[in-house]
Amino acid sequence: MFYKTLRFTVGDIKRLDIYRTNNVSQIINFTDILTTFPKLGGLATSYYHSANWISEILQAKHYSLMRLRIRYDRLRYSDQFDIKDFLTFIKTRRIGFDLAIRVTFADNILYFSKLKNYLDQKLVVGYAAIKYTRTQVSINYGNMHGRWYVPLNGDILRIS
Repeated sequence: MFYKTLRFTVGDIKRLDIYRTNNVSQIINFTDILTTFPKLGGLATSYYHSANWISEILQAKHYSLMRLRIRYDRLRYSDQFDIKDFLTFIKTRRIGFDLAIRVTFADNILYFSKLKNYLDQKLVVGYAAIKYTRTQVSINYGNMHGRWYVPLNGDILRIS
């Protein structure tokens, strides 16, 4: 209901930033946001989202989202997403989709090593030469930084 009221008030929006405040008690639902704002191109959120955010985005049928920024102040064990599902999600986005995940603290630091190693094997490590020509993902946690993109048919998969 909140998102429908917001849309009625502000109309279609291209970008939405939802950041943490002390008095927020609810988590956002990506399905609701993307359904209510189908022309939304960019979304940034800080912590207040479901551990099922990948499924929520996949449930939305018609949307324009091309840039997603997710920040965790603390990634708990229950917040960890399945690494294979994450890769499938990345590979099924439109060309040019850009996802960035930033984590301040995590309960399981080995999770990020596994995630990085898996993405190193399955995607091209680094930045796409020309912005918006590849689906890209970046993950930052402490001193672990990774940037990958989904190869197209003519790309060479580099393992580093």
